[in-house]
Amino acid sequence: MKPNIKDALENRLSINSYLWPKKNDPYKFIESILKSEIKNIGLHTDFIEEFGINKLKQELSLNRINVTSINSIGYLTDPFYYKQHEKIFNYAKILNPDVVCIISGGILGGPNPISSEYNFEKKIINIEKTRKESLNKLNYLFTKAQEQNITLGLEPIGSWEILKKGHFNSISSCLNLVKKYKHKLIIDLYH
Repeated sequence: MKPNIKDALENRLSINSYLWPKKNDPYKFIESILKSEIKNIGLHTDFIEEFGINKLKQELSLNRINVTSINSIGYLTDPFYYKQHEKIFNYAKILNPDVVCIISGGILGGPNPISSEYNFEKKIINIEKTRKESLNKLNYLFTKAQEQNITLGLEPIGSWEILKKGHFNSISSCLNLVKKYKHKLIIDLYH
């Protein structure tokens, strides 16, 4: 059977709302998705909140647009962002994405801590200790998500972003973390 490229793109191509400029009307993003005949989108929380969760659900259902992902939970090293998972799990229950993206967070917190907040003088960075402490939080998120029938997608982050974005960096280590659960791995070619 010869592969149908158009069918593959319709079923697999997903455009993330990160691409949409924040200053532009979020309704125009949905309109451009429809004009492009794209059936799958990824959403980030700022976009969801700007659009309004119930209005967004209605618009997506009306236009038969599938939500492939919601970005992001995790940030296991940052107390504020880590606690946001409950809100995003609630969004997932309404929007029914294929996965909710989980990013480990930088070893200095994050998603994007202000570097001037950190003084590196006499500070020892222990990456292995940070990863071990984060593993308990990650397992908690895996369990909570499974209880709510939500699939997480763990995203390895390029090692060049270890301070500010992610401290789980290799595909193989992240694959081992998701194996015992029914969660997935997200591979972003940028990372």
